[in-house]
Amino acid sequence: DINSVSILENGEIISPLSSKAPVSRLEAIPLSLVFALDISGSMFGQKFEILKASTKKIIKIIPLDVSEVAIASFNHEIALNCDFTHNLDTLLHSIDCLRSGGGTNFENAFLADYAGLVDIAKQGQYENKLIIFISDGMGKLNAQQVTDLANSNLITVNCIKIGRASCRERV
Repeated sequence: DINSVSILENGEIISPLSSKAPVSRLEAIPLSLVFALDISGSMFGQKFEILKASTKKIIKIIPLDVSEVAIASFNHEIALNCDFTHNLDTLLHSIDCLRSGGGTNFENAFLADYAGLVDIAKQGQYENKLIIFISDGMGKLNAQQVTDLANSNLITVNCIKIGRASCRERV
């Protein structure tokens, strides 16, 4: 009730002109999001299960009615496991099908011609493009080259590390 609100201005009570209940959820911004998941051998076991479970949790809270998500995985190679979609079940299934193994090649993950993460993200239909790179941080990369390429394509890259060294230390 607007009459139950007291507002002080310069120490004097003033009457509110109107009131509006707070919005429970911010308006969703259309987003093209690529999850880049490290499936190399160093991710085997608990780290791999954390990777899959946390990615699924994040996807479940994304407003897929206005956003699209793609799933890519990498080890010594890069693979597009699920192209951009709004379908939650398709995304979750593609994560369930992942298996760990192989070496780690961050540069190939980002920079492979036609299949690298930046090229995948560029295919998104929305103006706001984001890559979420999830790894244990055990790879080498020319961070400036990736940053320049992502920036030139208006793509934001966020890194989530699982386990040991932080991605910032290695990426």
